Order: sequence, then C-alpha cells, then structure tokens
Amino acid sequence: MDLRERPQGAFLRHPWETSRCRFFTRVLTRALDRRPRRAGPPRILDAGAGDGWLAARALHRCPPGTRIVCWDEGYTEAELANLAASAPAGMSFRRDPPEGVFDAMLLLDVLEHVEDDRGFLGALVAERLPPGGVAIVSVPAWPALFSQHDRDLGHHRRYRPRELRALLTGCGLEILETGGLFHSLVPLRMAEGLADRLRGPATDDGPSHQWPWGPGSARVAEALLALDTGISHLCARFGVGVPGLSCWAVCKRSD
Repeated sequence: MDLRERPQGAFLRHPWETSRCRFFTRVLTRALDRRPRRAGPPRILDAGAGDGWLAARALHRCPPGTRIVCWDEGYTEAELANLAASAPAGMSFRRDPPEGVFDAMLLLDVLEHVEDDRGFLGALVAERLPPGGVAIVSVPAWPALFSQHDRDLGHHRRYRPRELRALLTGCGLEILETGGLFHSLVPLRMAEGLADRLRGPATDDGPSHQWPWGPGSARVAEALLALDTGISHLCARFGVGVPGLSCWAVCKRSD
C-alpha cells in the first residue's frame, strides 16, 4: 500500500490489493523457481514497498532463508520503527538507497511515481541487479485512463504496453513474460475518467485501498478478481495480450 493511502487505525484492505498481492506472489515464486538449486537463499529488493504488506506475504511463500529489503524514500523515522517492530524474520525496511546486489527486484506500481523513470530504473538495474537477476515490474496502463485518482496518487503517467517494453529493454532487461492485469476494471476506470471530464477536477475522497463495505462483500469481490487474475496468468503463458488496468512484466538482466 502506498504510504499516502494508509489510513489510521484498523481497516479492511481493498480486494484489488489482496488480489494483486496473490498474483505477484505467484509470479515471484515462479521466477525464483527458475534459479539454480545451489544458488542459496535469494535476496530480494522491494522498491517502493509502502507498508510492506505484500512483501511480508511474499516472504512466507519464498524459499527458506529468503531476505527481503523494503525500500521507500517516503518512510519517516517513526514509520521505520513501527514497521521494523512488526516485521517477520528476514524482512527489513530502509529509507536510504539500498546497498549490495539482489537476486530479484520488485517494482510494483513504482515507476509512474518517478519523473525520470528511465534513469531510476536504469541505475537500479546497473547497480543492484547482477546478470541473470530478475525484475518484476508493474505500472498503470493506458494514458487515456489517466484521471484525478492518478493525480491524487502523484502519478506522472500511465503506460502503453509497448512503452513499458521499450523502457525495460532500454534499461538492460530481457523480457521473459508480460501481460495485462485487472481486465474487468478497465470499463470502470473509463467511466471514472469520463466523469472527471464532465464534472471537472475533484479531490479523491479517500484511500482507494480501504474497503468500506464489509468483509462479506470483500470476499465476493476477491472471488471475482481471482477469475480476472487467473485469466492474466493464462494469457501471459500463451503470449496473448489482453488489455488490463495495469501492465506487468517479468524480466532478467541480459548482460
């Protein structure tokens, strides 16, 4: 969860976030399974990790001994202390740039927040990802869907799939797998963008990752989104491009 979206106190996470977590946890574990058996426990960087919720759940699915470094320049000292106090073994948080190299990097809905996305990603790949290391990247898709919600979250852009592919290959990454995600939500975001244009700019009402309608409806929404993400896995496996609210890729450093 983006730090600016995290509410105070207890809350119910949005089905979008829980479904996204399950999807990318599966993508990550499948990517790690490709590593040589004698490579040892992987070291993973979660760039723009927010509150670390996804990283903590991914850690439980990773090989024993895996270490995940959650890096976010937005952490305050108080947040670092609170997050570290509740973090599982093998997981750490930092605000300063990471050190060393990593077997895998997660950049999930991060690049759209960075003005110089090519410079940011290129430096991470060159300095923190060894040859053969894996990068898993997701970004919001389709510039035509850019709305007030994107502005409120500090997004500089949304990406066409070909633009994401060009960015990744231009930063020294070889794309192994790519696809769309949350196909069923595209019409809803189109309607939101149309409403923006009709009513003019408005302020977002609250954290998009907080589900306001109770756990029963959340379970129904999660079941529907599970079908959506299942389609994403299937389409990526067969190389079929289906537009989604997000686009994603699994890559490895090519040199």
